[in-house]
Amino acid sequence: MHNVIELAKQYKLRIFIPSTIGAFGPDSPRNPTPNVTVQRPRTIYGVSKVHAELLGEYYHHRFGLDFRCLRFPGVISSDPPGGGTTDYAVAVFHEGLLNKKYECYLEPTTRLPMIYIEDCLSALFQFLNTPNELLRRRVYNVTAMSFTPEELFSELLKYIPDLKITYKPDKRQHIERLIAINDVTSIGKSSDNIGRFAEVTSIITLGAIQSGGSGAGGRPAHCPRQAGHKFSTIAKHDGIGDGNTNMICRGWWS
Repeated sequence: MHNVIELAKQYKLRIFIPSTIGAFGPDSPRNPTPNVTVQRPRTIYGVSKVHAELLGEYYHHRFGLDFRCLRFPGVISSDPPGGGTTDYAVAVFHEGLLNKKYECYLEPTTRLPMIYIEDCLSALFQFLNTPNELLRRRVYNVTAMSFTPEELFSELLKYIPDLKITYKPDKRQHIERLIAINDVTSIGKSSDNIGRFAEVTSIITLGAIQSGGSGAGGRPAHCPRQAGHKFSTIAKHDGIGDGNTNMICRGWWS
Protein backbone atom coordinates (compact mmCIF):
# COMPACT_ATOMS: atom_id res chain seq x y z
CA MET A 1 0.00 0.00 0.00
CA HIS A 2 2.84 2.40 0.84
CA ASN A 3 4.40 1.78 -2.56
CA VAL A 4 1.10 2.23 -4.40
CA ILE A 5 0.38 5.55 -2.67
CA GLU A 6 3.93 6.74 -3.30
CA LEU A 7 3.65 5.85 -7.00
CA ALA A 8 0.31 7.66 -7.19
CA LYS A 9 2.01 10.75 -5.80
CA GLN A 10 4.97 10.54 -8.18
CA TYR A 11 2.85 10.01 -11.29
CA LYS A 12 0.03 12.35 -10.19
CA LEU A 13 -2.60 9.61 -10.16
CA ARG A 14 -5.87 9.49 -8.27
CA ILE A 15 -6.19 6.67 -5.77
CA PHE A 16 -9.13 5.01 -4.04
CA ILE A 17 -8.68 2.65 -1.08
CA PRO A 18 -11.78 0.91 0.34
CA SER A 19 -12.23 0.93 4.10
CA THR A 20 -14.83 -0.60 6.37
CA ILE A 21 -16.99 -0.16 9.45
CA GLY A 22 -14.36 -2.42 11.03
CA ALA A 23 -12.18 0.70 11.22
CA PHE A 24 -14.24 1.68 14.28
CA GLY A 25 -13.78 0.20 17.74
CA PRO A 26 -15.62 -0.15 21.04
CA ASP A 27 -14.70 3.42 22.04
CA SER A 28 -16.36 4.89 18.93
CA PRO A 29 -19.67 6.69 19.54
CA ARG A 30 -22.76 4.80 18.45
CA ASN A 31 -26.10 5.54 16.82
CA PRO A 32 -24.90 7.22 14.73
CA THR A 33 -21.13 6.94 14.31
CA PRO A 34 -19.85 10.14 12.62
CA ASN A 35 -17.19 10.36 9.92
CA VAL A 36 -14.58 12.01 12.13
CA THR A 37 -14.44 10.48 15.59
CA VAL A 38 -12.48 8.20 17.89
CA GLN A 39 -11.78 4.93 16.06
CA ARG A 40 -9.20 2.79 17.93
CA PRO A 41 -10.13 -0.62 16.41
CA ARG A 42 -9.02 -3.78 18.20
CA THR A 43 -8.67 -6.10 15.22
CA ILE A 44 -5.68 -6.18 12.86
CA TYR A 45 -8.15 -5.78 9.98
CA GLY A 46 -9.48 -2.55 11.46
CA VAL A 47 -6.03 -1.28 12.40
CA SER A 48 -4.78 -1.80 8.84
CA LYS A 49 -7.78 0.12 7.46
CA VAL A 50 -7.21 3.07 9.81
CA HIS A 51 -3.54 3.03 8.77
CA ALA A 52 -4.59 3.27 5.11
CA GLU A 53 -7.02 6.11 5.85
CA LEU A 54 -4.45 8.17 7.75
CA LEU A 55 -1.65 7.54 5.27
CA GLY A 56 -3.86 8.59 2.37
CA GLU A 57 -4.98 11.72 4.21
CA TYR A 58 -1.35 12.57 4.97
CA TYR A 59 -0.39 12.30 1.30
CA HIS A 60 -3.37 14.45 0.38
CA HIS A 61 -2.56 17.24 2.83
CA ARG A 62 1.22 17.05 2.36
CA PHE A 63 1.50 16.44 -1.38
CA GLY A 64 -1.95 17.21 -2.81
CA LEU A 65 -2.67 13.59 -3.74
CA ASP A 66 -6.28 13.00 -4.79
CA PHE A 67 -6.87 10.23 -2.26
CA ARG A 68 -10.40 8.98 -1.62
CA CYS A 69 -11.79 6.37 0.72
CA LEU A 70 -15.21 4.99 1.68
CA ARG A 71 -15.99 3.00 4.81
CA PHE A 72 -18.34 0.29 3.56
CA PRO A 73 -20.84 -1.61 5.71
CA GLY A 74 -21.71 -5.24 5.00
CA VAL A 75 -22.34 -5.65 1.26
CA ILE A 76 -25.23 -7.91 0.28
CA SER A 77 -25.27 -9.63 -3.11
CA SER A 78 -25.90 -13.02 -4.70
CA ASP A 79 -22.16 -13.81 -4.69
CA PRO A 80 -20.85 -16.40 -2.18
CA PRO A 81 -19.97 -14.96 1.25
CA GLY A 82 -16.37 -14.50 2.35
CA GLY A 83 -16.73 -15.33 6.03
CA GLY A 84 -16.85 -11.84 7.53
CA THR A 85 -18.98 -10.70 10.45
CA THR A 86 -21.77 -9.32 8.25
CA ASP A 87 -21.71 -12.20 5.76
CA TYR A 88 -24.50 -14.12 7.50
CA ALA A 89 -26.84 -11.86 5.50
CA VAL A 90 -25.50 -13.49 2.32
CA ALA A 91 -24.77 -16.99 3.61
CA VAL A 92 -28.37 -17.54 4.68
CA PHE A 93 -29.50 -17.29 1.05
CA HIS A 94 -26.99 -19.85 -0.19
CA GLU A 95 -27.44 -22.36 2.63
CA GLY A 96 -31.12 -21.64 3.14
CA LEU A 97 -32.05 -22.19 -0.50
CA LEU A 98 -29.86 -25.28 -0.75
CA ASN A 99 -30.53 -27.01 2.58
CA LYS A 100 -33.62 -25.22 3.94
CA LYS A 101 -31.72 -24.55 7.16
CA TYR A 102 -29.13 -22.10 8.43
CA GLU A 103 -27.13 -21.81 11.65
CA CYS A 104 -26.35 -18.16 12.39
CA TYR A 105 -23.04 -17.30 14.07
CA LEU A 106 -24.41 -14.06 15.57
CA GLU A 107 -26.99 -13.47 18.27
CA PRO A 108 -30.49 -12.74 16.87
CA THR A 109 -30.52 -9.11 18.06
CA THR A 110 -27.10 -8.13 16.66
CA ARG A 111 -27.72 -5.01 14.59
CA LEU A 112 -25.20 -4.12 11.87
CA PRO A 113 -25.20 -1.70 8.90
CA MET A 114 -25.66 -3.21 5.43
CA ILE A 115 -25.89 -2.10 1.81
CA TYR A 116 -27.06 -3.86 -1.36
CA ILE A 117 -24.40 -4.31 -4.07
CA GLU A 118 -26.15 -2.03 -6.60
CA ASP A 119 -26.17 0.88 -4.18
CA CYS A 120 -22.61 0.10 -3.12
CA LEU A 121 -21.35 0.36 -6.69
CA SER A 122 -23.51 3.39 -7.45
CA ALA A 123 -22.19 5.18 -4.36
CA LEU A 124 -18.62 4.38 -5.35
CA PHE A 125 -19.16 5.55 -8.92
CA GLN A 126 -20.69 8.84 -7.85
CA PHE A 127 -18.06 9.41 -5.16
CA LEU A 128 -15.20 8.91 -7.60
CA ASN A 129 -16.83 11.28 -10.08
CA THR A 130 -17.45 14.05 -7.55
CA PRO A 131 -15.27 17.11 -8.27
CA ASN A 132 -12.40 17.34 -5.83
CA GLU A 133 -13.38 20.81 -4.65
CA LEU A 134 -16.74 19.54 -3.39
CA LEU A 135 -15.18 17.04 -1.00
CA ARG A 136 -14.77 18.32 2.55
CA ARG A 137 -12.83 15.28 3.67
CA ARG A 138 -11.11 12.29 2.10
CA VAL A 139 -12.81 9.49 4.03
CA TYR A 140 -16.57 9.02 4.27
CA ASN A 141 -18.93 6.55 5.89
CA VAL A 142 -21.33 4.79 3.53
CA THR A 143 -24.79 4.05 4.91
CA ALA A 144 -27.96 2.44 3.64
CA MET A 145 -29.75 0.50 6.40
CA SER A 146 -29.21 -1.55 9.56
CA PHE A 147 -30.96 -4.75 10.62
CA THR A 148 -30.55 -7.78 12.87
CA PRO A 149 -30.41 -11.49 11.93
CA GLU A 150 -33.81 -11.90 13.55
CA GLU A 151 -35.35 -9.18 11.35
CA LEU A 152 -33.72 -10.51 8.18
CA PHE A 153 -34.78 -14.10 8.81
CA SER A 154 -38.32 -13.02 9.63
CA GLU A 155 -38.60 -11.44 6.18
CA LEU A 156 -36.86 -14.35 4.48
CA LEU A 157 -39.39 -16.79 5.93
CA LYS A 158 -42.01 -15.06 3.78
CA TYR A 159 -40.11 -16.38 0.75
CA ILE A 160 -38.98 -19.72 2.22
CA PRO A 161 -41.61 -20.75 4.81
CA ASP A 162 -39.92 -24.09 5.62
CA LEU A 163 -36.52 -22.50 6.36
CA LYS A 164 -35.21 -23.56 9.77
CA ILE A 165 -33.04 -21.01 11.60
CA THR A 166 -30.82 -21.78 14.59
CA TYR A 167 -28.27 -19.64 16.41
CA LYS A 168 -24.77 -20.57 17.56
CA PRO A 169 -22.70 -17.41 18.18
CA ASP A 170 -18.96 -17.83 17.60
CA LYS A 171 -15.90 -15.55 17.62
CA ARG A 172 -17.51 -13.25 15.07
CA GLN A 173 -19.97 -12.19 17.74
CA HIS A 174 -16.97 -10.97 19.75
CA ILE A 175 -15.68 -9.08 16.70
CA GLU A 176 -19.06 -7.37 16.37
CA ARG A 177 -18.70 -6.12 19.94
CA LEU A 178 -15.24 -4.80 19.09
CA ILE A 179 -16.67 -2.91 16.12
CA ALA A 180 -19.40 -1.68 18.47
CA ILE A 181 -21.48 0.25 15.92
CA ASN A 182 -24.81 -0.43 14.27
CA ASP A 183 -25.46 2.80 12.41
CA VAL A 184 -23.38 5.56 10.87
CA THR A 185 -24.05 9.23 10.28
CA SER A 186 -27.39 9.82 8.56
CA ILE A 187 -28.00 12.25 5.73
CA GLY A 188 -29.51 14.74 8.15
CA LYS A 189 -26.01 15.27 9.54
CA SER A 190 -24.33 15.61 6.16
CA SER A 191 -22.32 18.71 5.32
CA ASP A 192 -21.50 17.76 1.73
CA ASN A 193 -23.89 18.28 -1.16
CA ILE A 194 -22.40 15.41 -3.10
CA GLY A 195 -24.61 12.33 -2.87
CA ARG A 196 -28.00 10.81 -3.46
CA PHE A 197 -30.30 8.56 -1.52
CA ALA A 198 -29.74 4.84 -1.77
CA GLU A 199 -32.16 3.65 -4.43
CA VAL A 200 -32.20 -0.10 -3.99
CA THR A 201 -31.19 -1.11 -0.47
CA SER A 202 -34.22 -2.41 1.37
CA ILE A 203 -35.02 -5.64 3.10
CA ILE A 204 -37.49 -6.19 0.25
CA THR A 205 -34.33 -6.79 -1.83
CA LEU A 206 -34.56 -10.36 -0.55
CA GLY A 207 -36.52 -11.28 -3.64
CA ALA A 208 -33.76 -10.02 -5.90
CA ILE A 209 -31.05 -11.89 -4.01
CA GLN A 210 -33.11 -15.06 -3.86
CA SER A 211 -33.46 -15.03 -7.64
CA GLY A 212 -29.78 -14.21 -8.09
CA GLY A 213 -30.38 -10.80 -9.62
CA SER A 214 -32.45 -7.64 -9.42
CA GLY A 215 -36.11 -6.86 -9.61
CA ALA A 216 -37.83 -5.35 -12.61
CA GLY A 217 -35.94 -2.42 -13.99
CA GLY A 218 -32.84 -3.33 -11.99
CA ARG A 219 -34.41 -2.73 -8.56
CA PRO A 220 -36.82 -4.55 -6.25
CA ALA A 221 -40.39 -3.60 -7.04
CA HIS A 222 -41.21 -2.32 -3.54
CA CYS A 223 -38.07 -0.32 -2.82
CA PRO A 224 -38.70 3.45 -2.93
CA ARG A 225 -36.91 5.26 -5.70
CA GLN A 226 -35.49 8.64 -4.78
CA ALA A 227 -33.01 9.28 -7.55
CA GLY A 228 -33.50 13.02 -7.66
CA HIS A 229 -32.79 13.83 -4.02
CA LYS A 230 -29.45 15.35 -3.08
CA PHE A 231 -27.61 15.51 0.20
CA SER A 232 -27.46 18.94 1.80
CA THR A 233 -27.01 20.54 5.18
CA ILE A 234 -30.73 21.30 5.23
CA ALA A 235 -31.83 17.76 4.46
CA LYS A 236 -34.91 17.15 6.57
CA HIS A 237 -35.27 13.44 5.89
CA ASP A 238 -33.41 11.05 8.16
CA GLY A 239 -34.58 8.22 5.99
CA ILE A 240 -37.14 7.08 3.49
CA GLY A 241 -39.51 4.50 4.90
CA ASP A 242 -40.63 1.57 2.79
CA GLY A 243 -44.34 1.09 3.39
CA ASN A 244 -43.98 -2.69 3.07
CA THR A 245 -41.36 -3.04 5.80
CA ASN A 246 -40.05 -1.18 8.80
CA MET A 247 -36.63 -0.88 7.22
CA ILE A 248 -35.17 2.34 5.89
CA CYS A 249 -33.28 3.41 2.80
CA ARG A 250 -30.88 6.14 3.83
CA GLY A 251 -28.20 8.25 2.21
CA TRP A 252 -24.99 6.80 0.84
CA TRP A 253 -22.33 8.82 2.54
CA SER A 254 -22.35 11.71 4.95
